[in-house]
Amino acid sequence: MIFIFDYDNVLYPADLGIIEKIDDKIAEFIKIKLNVSIEKAHNIRKDYYNKYGTTIEGLKLHHNINPKEYFDFILDIDLTLKKDSDLINLLNHIEGDKFIFSNGLKRYIKKGLKMLGIHEFFNEIFDIEFFSFSGKPNKESYKKVNQYIKKIYPNENDIIFIDDRLINLYPACNLGWKCFWLKWEYDNSSLNGKTNDITIINNIYDIIHYIKRRR
Repeated sequence: MIFIFDYDNVLYPADLGIIEKIDDKIAEFIKIKLNVSIEKAHNIRKDYYNKYGTTIEGLKLHHNINPKEYFDFILDIDLTLKKDSDLINLLNHIEGDKFIFSNGLKRYIKKGLKMLGIHEFFNEIFDIEFFSFSGKPNKESYKKVNQYIKKIYPNENDIIFIDDRLINLYPACNLGWKCFWLKWEYDNSSLNGKTNDITIINNIYDIIHYIKRRR
């Protein structure tokens, strides 16, 4: 089995508030670059996020924003994560190569992985720069990851993907990946009968139950 993990709000709990810090930095960036109020900036952030899957995609399309400048600004946050012994134990028990597929930057992700004590578990990190800053849920980014995996493991058809955003799972399901939706309590999204290929889990540790069933 091959395991592909999202990073933010998957390899650390959503209630740490890290994404909220990043959202505030995004709004601050938009406020400065577009010369709008902070309220308007948050509205733009949410609108582009919901419409395109990432705020940067909308900013590129409509305002010709430089992605590197954007990420340098928004990821300049006080990132504090503690070593996670339970997560280390989980990853130790998962047999199979592991990857990260994220809309963040590799240097930001590596920093967090080292804090959590899990940086040595992952073969590769597919960050948004790997996809020329057009990441999930862009179908081409999934195809690129799939091609990478298939080139190394041509006979491996059991690819497990875990993400906390439902919109990010559909393209993976279409490639035949087994998808797990880490659904946090605050998320009001619903499958609405769209697919039977997505399994809902309430925490990252639930993945071990699926693995045991497959053995």
